[in-house]
Amino acid sequence: MKLPPYMLAPLVATMLLSGCGSKSTSAAATVELNVGGGAYIGTYTNAAATDFGDIRLDLTQDESDNVSGVVAFLDSVCLQSGSAFGQVIGSSLSLTVTQSQGEIVMNLNVTNTSIQGSYTAQNPGDDGCSNQTGTGTLEASR
Repeated sequence: MKLPPYMLAPLVATMLLSGCGSKSTSAAATVELNVGGGAYIGTYTNAAATDFGDIRLDLTQDESDNVSGVVAFLDSVCLQSGSAFGQVIGSSLSLTVTQSQGEIVMNLNVTNTSIQGSYTAQNPGDDGCSNQTGTGTLEASR
C-alpha cells in the first residue's frame, strides 16, 4: 500500500523527532563540591574502634574536578591533620591526606551536602600507634 504524500511527511517528522528509539548514553554529572559552601564536619572511627573523633574537611574543586584542601582529625591520638589532594568523578572522591609521617588514602562518596566512606592510614613511622596502618570509616556533612 502506497501512502499519499500528505501522510508521509508527518510520519517522517515523527520518526526524526523521536530519535528512532535510540538510547541516551550521557554520563552522570560530577558533584560540585564548591556548591553549598563551607566545610564538611563529622566523625571518624578506625576498624578496631580504638581511635575515633571529629573530622573536618575543607575542600575546593577546580574546573578539572581536581580537589585540594585540608583534612583535620580533631580528636585523634594517631591520625594527623594534613593537606589533601585528589579528584572527584561523578559522586566518587579519591583523596590523599599528607601527614608528617605517611599518608591517609580515602575513598569517599560525596554530595554537595555530605561525604562518607573509608580511609586507610599508612605510616612508616614507629610511634607505636596501631591505627597508623589501619583502616576506618568517616561521615561528614555541612
